[in-house]
Amino acid sequence: MGTYTLLAGLLALAGAVVPQLRTLSFGVAVVIFVGYAVGRITSRFVDGKPGPDTVSGTVAESVLGALNLVGLVVALG
Repeated sequence: MGTYTLLAGLLALAGAVVPQLRTLSFGVAVVIFVGYAVGRITSRFVDGKPGPDTVSGTVAESVLGALNLVGLVVALG
């Protein structure tokens, strides 16, 4: 799991530098961040109330996922 996250982060960084990778970068970031947020929200219902750090992580991942989704929509024109 950590390797996939690292590779996704490197791709997101590459998309910031190489314009040809920008759309792919936004798409991968949306999948990663929204996926983590959905997983944490699902865990909330299955496992019970999470700690404050987990809630903060969920909020951050949701915001980053939404921002990357906006970037993807803009990049697609």
